[in-house]
Amino acid sequence: MTQIEIVPLAFLAFFVLLILFIILASKNKKLMNQAKENTKKQKLVAKHYPTYNFALRYGFIVPISFGSPLALQTYGLTGGFVVLGLILFLLPLLHMASLFLQKKAKLKEAEGDKGYKANIKLIKTHYPMDFNAYLFIASLGSGFLGIYLYDFGILQAITFGSLFLLLFTPLDHWVHHKFLKKSKLKDQKQNE
Repeated sequence: MTQIEIVPLAFLAFFVLLILFIILASKNKKLMNQAKENTKKQKLVAKHYPTYNFALRYGFIVPISFGSPLALQTYGLTGGFVVLGLILFLLPLLHMASLFLQKKAKLKEAEGDKGYKANIKLIKTHYPMDFNAYLFIASLGSGFLGIYLYDFGILQAITFGSLFLLLFTPLDHWVHHKFLKKSKLKDQKQNE
């Protein structure tokens, strides 16, 4: 057998084994209960921290998948190994961040917080112009950033644009938190 014949057979064997694993895993009750529990936790995180949830789930996939060819083009095989090392380094950090957000979301749920959408509704009730101005400035800034990065190439635009999104997420959370504190104070004064 030549190498050209071995590679498709290896892929075929991999996918057959993957399908068998999925079938066997779907019959396992303990695994199914754990999957349901994880889904509940992820929904709770998405309810209270949707931007962090999005950033943790998808924000690191894009820079790594589009940054790998960019690193290979720029630095060769060494760049590919650096990206692979970065992936292996980030996986435990992402898992720890996910566990931290799950704990914070459980605490918020226990305190009676109604979730992100209810908080945004409260903010829009008391500070609609300020909040819409913030959204407009953030959208305008991201549009200009996209146009600026597109001049460097599509791989660079996608990679660095998603990294800027990841860096902007804590700032966005901070701004929402400040608006929410002001809105709650104004709501308390109106109810008194």
